[in-house]
Amino acid sequence: MAFSDLFADNLLLKWLRGDRARHDLAVAMVGLKLGERFLLIGCGDGGLLAGLGGKVGYTGRACGTDTEAAAVARAERVAERAGVLVEVQQAPPERLPYDDQSFDVVVVQRVGATAAARVFDLALGEAWRLVRPGGRCVVIRASGHGSTDDLDVLGSRGFRGAHVLADRGGQLFIEAVRARTD
Repeated sequence: MAFSDLFADNLLLKWLRGDRARHDLAVAMVGLKLGERFLLIGCGDGGLLAGLGGKVGYTGRACGTDTEAAAVARAERVAERAGVLVEVQQAPPERLPYDDQSFDVVVVQRVGATAAARVFDLALGEAWRLVRPGGRCVVIRASGHGSTDDLDVLGSRGFRGAHVLADRGGQLFIEAVRARTD
């Protein structure tokens, strides 16, 4: 482990900075660019949505969904405090209110409601519908078992080139692409 890793994981430093940077790794792993359009399925505490929204800027589109009304309200508050424009909606992960192929990147957080295998599979079906050809799907989940299963599910939903980006900081990051020609 490098010194920078030890420094970044220092609990005292996280406490002193208010743990504002706890989503930095996920934001970096998703790799959004200015002007891109993304959807976060499972916006949770809003921190990741705000972090990702800051990457696409005002020329991009930042959207988030969650099954819980409280999570949607929390995400809106966090994004507003961060000065980031986001669109947040309450919706089940298997029936999202967006047009086909309207996003460059769809991020699925496999926590909460989307942690269950059946719901995760349905969420990936929606991710495939919503991401443009050539666009990416990124799955974020807790480290541990299941990465092979997630790779298989991405493949069964039509995504290609599914691979593990990293397993770091207690999180597993998996990426796949929707082929340009289906």
